[in-house]
Amino acid sequence: MKTLRIKYIPPMITGITVVLSFGLWLLPMCLSYNEKMADYALVGSLAGMAVGLLLLVAVGSTKTLVKLGDDGVIRCIWLFYSWEIDLAKTESFSCCVQPHRARGGTVYSLDLVFISKKDGYEDESSLKVNVGAPELRKLLKGEADDIDIMKIYKYAEALYPDKAKGLDVGEESIF
Repeated sequence: MKTLRIKYIPPMITGITVVLSFGLWLLPMCLSYNEKMADYALVGSLAGMAVGLLLLVAVGSTKTLVKLGDDGVIRCIWLFYSWEIDLAKTESFSCCVQPHRARGGTVYSLDLVFISKKDGYEDESSLKVNVGAPELRKLLKGEADDIDIMKIYKYAEALYPDKAKGLDVGEESIF
């Protein structure tokens, strides 16, 4: 069993963390019901802001542990939250590069997308990792074997070559 660490945070965890950090900041102000409590509310609000920022930094720096099993199941663990991607149940999987506009310019993410059908509905699960210019150059040259998310794709492609779609070139992709 091969183990990798990728910089991926599940979207649900990101949402919960943002709500908690703002809640820690606003809670003391909401609980101040008279003038005497207003001073404590200000101190509590500043402490809540500091704790909320520390929480955001801690969550942002925690990496996802990905275990590539021999049975065709990819097990992902992020701190206390875990999920599995069963390659036998997926219909197809692909890898694509998506652009995201940011203040400093365009940032790219390498998305590994697994598509499966459950009860007549299409279910899509993905792993996304931000990549920089050196990784994009390696990907274009075909030398992307040292990028961790491409190792996951190569593992899945080796087990199920008929389900692999390769590099997806959708309308939002840069290719």
